[in-house]
Amino acid sequence: MGLGAVVLVQGLRETNSGRPGEGGALTRLWPILVVTASLVAFGLTLERLGLVVAIFLLIGIGSLAARGIKPWEAAATALGLILLSWAIFIEGLGLTIPVWPDF
Repeated sequence: MGLGAVVLVQGLRETNSGRPGEGGALTRLWPILVVTASLVAFGLTLERLGLVVAIFLLIGIGSLAARGIKPWEAAATALGLILLSWAIFIEGLGLTIPVWPDF
């Protein structure tokens, strides 16, 4: 948490010292808000919707923080993260994380 706070302060300091007319406070805070929202969505949906849907939400919402990310890039990233998470946490560590939604 401490390292995250240091990175946040440095990022905000660099943004504030940028060129005038780069945008308002919301424009500078947008990536922070979107990434935080994607992490919250992941945490809230993992148990109910499963690993696959939660990671697609994580990457889908998080990709809104940056311009220029193509949908196929986000989908490829999500698929890679799903495979790695499944291999590490479910197969490797034996955690009982639901993979698919349980309806």
